[in-house]
Amino acid sequence: MIRATFIKELQLFLRDRAGLITTFLMPAAFIAGFGLMFKGAGSPGPGGEAEDAEPIVIAVWHEPDHEEAKQAVAWIRRSGPLQVIQGTSAESVRAGVTEKKWRAGLIFPPDFKKDESPAELTMDLAVQSYERMMVEGPLKGAFLAHETARLFPRVSPKALTSDNSWESRSSGYFTPKSPPGVKRAVDNLDSFQVSVPGNTVLFCFFLSLGVAMSFYEERKRGTWRRLLAAPGPRVMLLIGKLLPFAFIGCLQVAVLFAFGHLVFGMRIGGSVLALGVITVCVVYAATSLGLLIAAFGGTEKQISGYSLILILGMALLGGCMFPRMFMPQGLQAVGNCVPHGWALDAYYTVLVRTGSTLADVALPCLAIAGFGMLFMIVASLVFRFER
Repeated sequence: MIRATFIKELQLFLRDRAGLITTFLMPAAFIAGFGLMFKGAGSPGPGGEAEDAEPIVIAVWHEPDHEEAKQAVAWIRRSGPLQVIQGTSAESVRAGVTEKKWRAGLIFPPDFKKDESPAELTMDLAVQSYERMMVEGPLKGAFLAHETARLFPRVSPKALTSDNSWESRSSGYFTPKSPPGVKRAVDNLDSFQVSVPGNTVLFCFFLSLGVAMSFYEERKRGTWRRLLAAPGPRVMLLIGKLLPFAFIGCLQVAVLFAFGHLVFGMRIGGSVLALGVITVCVVYAATSLGLLIAAFGGTEKQISGYSLILILGMALLGGCMFPRMFMPQGLQAVGNCVPHGWALDAYYTVLVRTGSTLADVALPCLAIAGFGMLFMIVASLVFRFER
């Protein structure tokens, strides 16, 4: 009996394509995805730096005859993580940061001096804290090494950076400022505020599973046939099925943001109207994806398998689980091939940047709505009312 039961269950499992994908293909895909993402971070080399890490490009500008600035830039070039590009003017450096040609810019004044007349570090201050650290950390170390080599030529800069006073000694060389045309970040930006978008988008798209399972349950109980017999066009039946889930999705996001605001003091830097429009677009894409899954999934296992693959896979590529800034350049571009990447950018803009309006998130909203329209069109072409 044990042998017969074992063979029977094994045969049923091998016939279940969704089960096979969920058990073998999806874990392998996630392992490959995370492996490629962490590969972009590089492995430590002999000096402790990442050997194959992509360099952070910054532009610098100083007067041609400014010797101290030249020496400081030379130390910055030796820092490892930073790739220095010489700017043609202070305005070109700021414009390049605004246009995202490079991560940051460093502008030396003619009377450059620590604390009294520091350099200007122009970069988007609304980026997450660890992204700022990737620029400011190497810069502070390079400036400290430059001063150490100038004042104490026989003392190793590494020896002087090993104690707890490194932070105080390395400060005062530059002042971070946002470039023109970039909205500043909200005051006292914390990690909770910047983590809300990723979790919101991730859990909002789980709505797709509920939509697909709703169609399955209707067919299983036989109520779907009775609904088809009701007078009226069938497209209205689909709209009536999707609208409650759209309302639930909008309510879910509202509850999450209200919870973050009331319990953790989360603030909205931009327009509440823009936040609402983003939410409507995300919910529309999620419900449309649910209809698409219902169109392809025939059994409960297939629906569950397809839902997990799509929801978690898109969340991984879009940056909900792993920040896109740490991914290789190729995978960062792939994040724009799923609605999650656009949704994260839009939510982050409204939550973090003061004065952001609907115009600032118009392109991401159109992209998210476009994904929803694509899901809806494909689903309408393959959806079978009679099954």
